[in-house]
Amino acid sequence: MHIIPTSAAILTLALASCRSGDQTTEEDTQTSTPTTATVPEPATTPEPAPEPVDNEDFFSAALEGDLDTVKQALANPKAATHADPDGRTALMLAAFNGHDNVLEALIAAGATVDALDNTKRSALMYACTGPSPKTVELLIKHGANVNLADGEEHWTPIMFAAAEGHLENVRILLNAGADPTAADIDGEDSILFASSKGFQDVADLITKAKAEKTPKNPLPKP
Repeated sequence: MHIIPTSAAILTLALASCRSGDQTTEEDTQTSTPTTATVPEPATTPEPAPEPVDNEDFFSAALEGDLDTVKQALANPKAATHADPDGRTALMLAAFNGHDNVLEALIAAGATVDALDNTKRSALMYACTGPSPKTVELLIKHGANVNLADGEEHWTPIMFAAAEGHLENVRILLNAGADPTAADIDGEDSILFASSKGFQDVADLITKAKAEKTPKNPLPKP
């Protein structure tokens, strides 16, 4: 219910208004301006750092294609270039089994594509021994040398691919500039390795590439 003020009360209010005029005291300001309480932000708890992965688990993960464990290990910035006692890197082990997603993660983390193990074999050589043409393409895309020779028999990537009968690997290598005339320390080449194991389609492909590379009318020697 509204209460109607009396005329005396109205006069009192009017006089009070005239006395105050346009002046506003600090107290009035504080009274008329509501204050807003500052609500403290909730404290954030930092996420715990991932547990470090030891080298043995790291290499096993690369070999088996366990991308999550590999990424966890790569929290250590030096992990991508670590090598086992035989000089094999995680990149080589992943290449051996054709784990392209692991390869991509390792390369992005700084793995050396043409690193060599204790026998001077590269990741591309490991990849060429298996039925993984996409892995071969991926390594070449990232700069793998298609004509490196290992330190034991002087085998090149195309020799490893030919000896295992992997036609597509051989085709990719040839298209990338692999030398079809390369021979090992015994003078044997990839054509012999393929034909001796019954991979005639591989031998024929390399023979054709070799014929195209060899001049048909070589100049006579002086």
